[in-house]
Amino acid sequence: MIRLLAFLVVAVHLAGAGLKDFPQYIATGSDWKSGIAAMPEADHAAWQAYLDKSAALQQLQRDALAAELKTTGLTKPLPAPEGGSFKWEKGKDAAGAVSADVLLTWQLPSGGWSKAVDYRKGPRQAGMQWTSQTDPWHYAATLDNRSTTDQLRMLAALHQTAPSAPVAQSIQRGVAWLLAAQFPSGGWPQVFPLEGGYHDNITLNDDAMMHAIEVLTLVRESAEGFDCVDAGTRAASGNAVERGIRCLIACQQKRDGKPTAWCAQHDPVTLKPAGGRAYEPASLSGGESCEVVRFLMTLPHPDAGVVAAIEGALVWFASVQLPGEKPGDPPRWARFYDLQTHTPVFGGKKDHKIYTDYAAMRANNPGGYDYFTTKPADLIGKWAERWRKKLK
Repeated sequence: MIRLLAFLVVAVHLAGAGLKDFPQYIATGSDWKSGIAAMPEADHAAWQAYLDKSAALQQLQRDALAAELKTTGLTKPLPAPEGGSFKWEKGKDAAGAVSADVLLTWQLPSGGWSKAVDYRKGPRQAGMQWTSQTDPWHYAATLDNRSTTDQLRMLAALHQTAPSAPVAQSIQRGVAWLLAAQFPSGGWPQVFPLEGGYHDNITLNDDAMMHAIEVLTLVRESAEGFDCVDAGTRAASGNAVERGIRCLIACQQKRDGKPTAWCAQHDPVTLKPAGGRAYEPASLSGGESCEVVRFLMTLPHPDAGVVAAIEGALVWFASVQLPGEKPGDPPRWARFYDLQTHTPVFGGKKDHKIYTDYAAMRANNPGGYDYFTTKPADLIGKWAERWRKKLK
């Protein structure tokens, strides 16, 4: 309740602030102010409210940490223990036997979780960062690497087995964070509150947006332990799911009027292709697009627009497949394809140049990145066959 009141106080304070007050929300390749200004005036209020909400939550988090530092007498935050990605899978060990009590201490005041924190080291201490990053606000509440969505799914599973009021409250807050983070255009950023740069783009990378929709679908259906969420939030989750699916369809790129593939990131306002890190150009993605199609194939009652999106993508994948690395190897697909030519491109991690030849790129840059994928082979094969049978 105290956190909620604090949020409302900050939100009221920021209400009515102009877009000029939010220069930090200009993302890479995306000028939010001009993009919003070009929209119908009726849409301005929703975007302004979204930016106000982001700023209020960021201030809430900063104030909470500042208060802890004052109470503990620390001059700077304690580092969070660094760890790998938190992963939870239904029916398997609860993410390395991390207890709910520990997990709850790492939930940010905004309602989300960070990434790359080793929860096995125990609960968060007062005055400690929520994120293991050097910058205490980098990835502070994120969807990256399954963060927030997997924590929520684990907590819901635990609550289903052993109901707990604190866990139910944490789930409610986490779902509220998912709803708050959704752009008015229907997509989700990688990090919320917004931190700037490519993190503010609609993020399909690492399936971030699909994981958000999947969790909200469970909430809408009161499934897998999410029956502890209140009716109003369940209804809002259903609306968010529909908006998210419409956004995915709108983001799909077309060639000669025919749907093709998606990008790893899209501009949150215009939905146009957007870049990520310096070696991740705005391009069609052979990896992320595969997972978008897989997700769309799971929808129980796809409308004509979803069916057309899937079929168009399947045709595109078949048209851009590449030979295997060696003779006899299965076909593969590039991670990135040029937006105009639909031919592979490769970004150099060291020199940040964009190459059309993989060998030339590697001659000047290290590896350590998934420049190719073989996943679309199953997509255009057995997955497509099963999906078409299901439609009949």
